[in-house]
Amino acid sequence: MAELEQAARNIVDLNRMQLSFEVVGSKVPVPLKTLDVLFRVGQEAIVNAIRHSNSTRIRVLLEYRPRDVRLVVMDDGCGFETSSPYCGFGLKGMQERAASITSHLTIHSVRDEGTRVELVVPVQSRIPLRLRLFSMTQHHHGGKDHAYSTARPTHWHSGG
Repeated sequence: MAELEQAARNIVDLNRMQLSFEVVGSKVPVPLKTLDVLFRVGQEAIVNAIRHSNSTRIRVLLEYRPRDVRLVVMDDGCGFETSSPYCGFGLKGMQERAASITSHLTIHSVRDEGTRVELVVPVQSRIPLRLRLFSMTQHHHGGKDHAYSTARPTHWHSGG
């Protein structure tokens, strides 16, 4: 997601705002469509903060966790009423993108305190299905249990 960080820095530099971008955890393989949604939702949240919030700081957190990837974009701006019937095309687009990959999008905003956009995307285990199935069954050869490897096949890329 270096692309999101670079895009965020380019956008923020043009508008003279402070940007904090933090990546936590070990990168995991993520499908291209999921990467695209993470990028687009993050980009939209950053652009919205610049256009509408009058914020001075934006913080982006990308967290790789064992079962999901979490993207959080926060600003210290004016906030807005999230229950308003008209929240704009940008927010609707974020919701549609999140739904397209069965993820969870939360938008929390407080007047005069800022906005927090959080997208949580489930990711598959890094252990290939055939190995997970193998580990769930008891295989005995010569009276000994055989361990399985969690190493990635050589055709997987670390993404880094």
